[in-house]
Amino acid sequence: NIAGNTGGAIELSSPHAPEGGIITVTAKPNPHYEVSRILFNGSDVKANEGDNLRDKPSTYTITMPKADSTLYVVFSAIKYDINIPAVTGGTITSNPTQSLPGGRVALSVAPDPGYKLKALSVTDATGTPLDLTDAYGDPFAIPSIGTNGAGLETLIDGMIPAIFQMPAGDVTVAAEYERVDYTIEYTSRGQGSLVTPTNISYAVSYTHLTLPTIA
Repeated sequence: NIAGNTGGAIELSSPHAPEGGIITVTAKPNPHYEVSRILFNGSDVKANEGDNLRDKPSTYTITMPKADSTLYVVFSAIKYDINIPAVTGGTITSNPTQSLPGGRVALSVAPDPGYKLKALSVTDATGTPLDLTDAYGDPFAIPSIGTNGAGLETLIDGMIPAIFQMPAGDVTVAAEYERVDYTIEYTSRGQGSLVTPTNISYAVSYTHLTLPTIA
């Protein structure tokens, strides 16, 4: 007897076998489904070596006991991965970290102090970019952050939300951050002078002092 095979098909090398006989089971998931479990008379059966690759057919070998038997097969919809490589200058978190095709995935992009988002993309397994929206459903746009961090106050708790719809496959999130420049204002008094860049990035120290020549 075969039960629980919604989400795919099961083929047997033979529907009958004597005691000790070998039967090969081939599980064929429907598109975007995978075999999550196979039980033979209540015991788990492992896939043959090299098989059980997500939505690909897989084979299993069972040995027939001296009795009629039940094969229970569970197919489950595949939850695909959201891959987020580490980058310098900020972090990205995904909610959820796996999703069924068509699911809503929310990214929280968080620049480190002194950094701003320069680029953000989500691509499918073929490298095709996915459409991103903001928290209001409008097309995603990178916040404009000017010198001295102007515009940082528009971020929600320091986060930049980005939303996309999960395709039928794994995706990869890529982001690039860059430093925010800050203006240095100074006053020179006496006979010396202070030479310094007009703008400087957060957490970067730079000071050059030039003293006058004493006769």
